[in-house]
Amino acid sequence: MSRVGVDEVRELGQNLGHLVATLAATDVHDDLCVSPLRQRLLDHRLAATEGAFFFFFFFFFFF
Repeated sequence: MSRVGVDEVRELGQNLGHLVATLAATDVHDDLCVSPLRQRLLDHRLAATEGAFFFFFFFFFFF
């Protein structure tokens, strides 16, 4: 291998190391959790008919 090839391999290794460090450092929470909100709404809702309960059930479980 020529000297140019060795430098390119070394540079590729450094770039790959930077990429792995960047990906490992990224802390993304892109999940949306509505379970606590749903439970609070169901526990503390006003007195209502079963139709309103069905609406909450349908809305929070299927959307």
